[in-house]
Amino acid sequence: MEEHPEMKFRMQSDDPYADLAELGTVPLPPSEGKTPVALVKVCDRFFMNKLLEEGEVFMRTLEYYRKLENDGADCSDGRGDAYEGVDAITQATAISIDGKEVKTSFTIRHNFPSGYRGLIYCLYGVYNDSYSNGKLILPDEMGKMGDTVVVIKDPLSFIDRCVTAAQKMGARQTAAGSVMYYDETAGDFFLSPFWKRRKFKLQSEYRFYIPCNYTEDFTLRIGSIEDIADIYPLSTFLKH
Repeated sequence: MEEHPEMKFRMQSDDPYADLAELGTVPLPPSEGKTPVALVKVCDRFFMNKLLEEGEVFMRTLEYYRKLENDGADCSDGRGDAYEGVDAITQATAISIDGKEVKTSFTIRHNFPSGYRGLIYCLYGVYNDSYSNGKLILPDEMGKMGDTVVVIKDPLSFIDRCVTAAQKMGARQTAAGSVMYYDETAGDFFLSPFWKRRKFKLQSEYRFYIPCNYTEDFTLRIGSIEDIADIYPLSTFLKH
């Protein structure tokens, strides 16, 4: 998709024209201090060349990922998640039918009018325990996402470049960090864009998040990252 130079990021509020500067602090990711030693992106070769050589960071909306699963799309690659961007969950233990209480058990998802909206960029976070006998091994499921890997060797520099590019487009707030995985049946939770259900834990996800009311995909251009990243065939990092 083409970049829209005139686009300005807006705050997540009932007023779509409110100044982003009025937004309070963006919730920090509950990453418990986990810092990746590298970041990995998997996709088709064409798009990975675009990321490496031109710094094209293709961001999706939270709503996009939520709708994938809600609309019944094939989410076997782990991209769709009906709980994406949910603000809170509660556990229902009983319902009333014709005035009678009936015991039950299911999870209720809550999306508040002033809740989380925005753009996210998802990567695989590599940590010291991601290596097997000194070699990085990626989950086989990542083979469904593409055939090429870009390994970002300097995560902090990459995120700094994303923040700088977002600020140039008008973003006043951003957040980045490791995703925390939780059991959605274990209780009631207030959530953020940095929480995902434990069924996705193998994704070891690290996210860059821009809170805004933008409703379409967006390509953030940060310039070549060839100085901090390398490109490989995905097969290099899969178990054989």
